[in-house]
Amino acid sequence: MKKLNRLALSTALLSAMATSNVMAGPYGYDLHNVLAPVSASMAGTSIAKPMDNVSAVFGNPATLSEFRGTEFTFGATYYKDEAQLDHDGSVTGAAFSNRNNNEGYIVPQVAITQDLRGLGLPATLGAGLTATSGIGVEYREEPNAIGLGAEYINIGANLGLSWDLTDNLTLGTAATLNYSMLDLGLAAAGAQTHDIAVKGSLGLTYALPHATQVGLFYHTELRQIFDDIVQISDSGTGVLQDDGVTVIANDGRYRNLIIEQPRTLGVGISNESMMDGNLYLAADIMYKNWANAEFWQDLYKDQWIFSMGAQMTNGPWEYRAG
Repeated sequence: MKKLNRLALSTALLSAMATSNVMAGPYGYDLHNVLAPVSASMAGTSIAKPMDNVSAVFGNPATLSEFRGTEFTFGATYYKDEAQLDHDGSVTGAAFSNRNNNEGYIVPQVAITQDLRGLGLPATLGAGLTATSGIGVEYREEPNAIGLGAEYINIGANLGLSWDLTDNLTLGTAATLNYSMLDLGLAAAGAQTHDIAVKGSLGLTYALPHATQVGLFYHTELRQIFDDIVQISDSGTGVLQDDGVTVIANDGRYRNLIIEQPRTLGVGISNESMMDGNLYLAADIMYKNWANAEFWQDLYKDQWIFSMGAQMTNGPWEYRAG
């Protein structure tokens, strides 16, 4: 019987993402400000009042109003994912355990914010470029891995605007133009494929007494369609089951693969009232709706993320933890 085995078509990609507790993580392929210039050292906390404009552009767009005048950030972060692949020997017949040998990536952190108050507008524009998510694995040093490797990279270009509705309340919105590259590592039946997709975000901040601020944002899902990425058979099936042996069809026809990044809801709070304003404290809560994200719904559960960060200023020095 001929049968499409979705898991087998993307074995390399799924092995890159899979974890023992079947849970995605902000330090895994979904980055969400954890590599930003300042937020990286505070567990990614940035929803209420970020300390760098990259986090404002790609996080809560309402926080763009925290940056006055013109501010430009240009930097990069080294990112190497740690992935352990344990194979029990099924299908290939040889069990093995191997760590990811990928050399890692240099992730750009670029943003510019422009205050429009000089023009009489209570607003701030922001734009930026960074990797919003991604992972890459390579197990070719393991002979029994039959050359297994995969890459999934998302680069986002953002344009956002914040607007002060009152002295305390700010509203913001942003659009992300996302460029994606996916390579499943299936040498005989797959190809490296690219996609361009768009998502949006909406956020607000509200200033409370005692140097306290709260923030809220919503990011829509990002739907990516990787055209003609897997070769399939005439009947529209990709993996053939014959006497218990799995083989890949190879007759020139291809199938698309749809991957959705999850919609995300986040809320955060910050405070700068202690130690004469030299101590900044922040806490964020995010909810990622993996259960309704196409492709990932078969691998990840919905996720709650709790993070806390702190910054202590002492003269020209700033000490951070998260």
